[in-house]
Amino acid sequence: MLDFIFAKLAGTLSTQVIGKGECLQIPGFASPSQCRDWAKIILNNRCEWIERFEGAWSYGNAWYFDIEAGEAHRYFANAQNSNRLISKLPGYLDLMRESIQYILGPDGRLCLKSRARHENLGPYWCESGLHILQTDFDVCAEVGCVHQDIEGLIPYPHLMFAESTSAYSAILSVMVPEGRGGLNVWKTRFTASNEFPDLNDDDKVEFDYQIGTMTIIDSFMPHQIQDMVCSMNNPFRISGVMHFLYRTDPYPHWEYWF
Repeated sequence: MLDFIFAKLAGTLSTQVIGKGECLQIPGFASPSQCRDWAKIILNNRCEWIERFEGAWSYGNAWYFDIEAGEAHRYFANAQNSNRLISKLPGYLDLMRESIQYILGPDGRLCLKSRARHENLGPYWCESGLHILQTDFDVCAEVGCVHQDIEGLIPYPHLMFAESTSAYSAILSVMVPEGRGGLNVWKTRFTASNEFPDLNDDDKVEFDYQIGTMTIIDSFMPHQIQDMVCSMNNPFRISGVMHFLYRTDPYPHWEYWF
């Protein structure tokens, strides 16, 4: 797979691993057939979709999605059921966990050990899940605000403010809409100690999403889902997500959750 890895940072090819303040895109991380199989299961189980906002669903509970809707108690209560649901996507969890092989730890070295957050903090946490987004057919709409992925650090609030924190978001494109729907990332890493800065488009990297593409970003970097166009033939944007946080207890590892 390494022969097919392309990292885009500031619009240029970069290294095959990333550290703080960097982003990486890996085409072909999942095969088209894997994505088709997962999408078929998800689309055939619409009764399992969780809608917290109009036109936005999750397959499996999502931490930020539920806390923003004031439904944190439902996230915790349903975590084990959510994990069982996601485990029925053949090979999905194993593939998402493989993304850590491209992320450097805070010491600048690879750490290939991982633990689900529910192993560290109890059975109330989800391992991974998928986002499903839709806009009105043939209507181009802004579907995401600029944000960071630091709400997952709530169990360790001091880590939101520490420059030394290593946290990353891995996003796998499973289904793409008719047009656009990729990710904008700004190369401006900052912790919760700082005010949200004015962002310059000169610092923006635009990542295109193709089926099977993995995108990994430093969770402290501002990012935004691009506007998108859906159609009858391509009605949804589906992406798998797993977040990673470097922890040293009980041994150096990446703690992961969704």
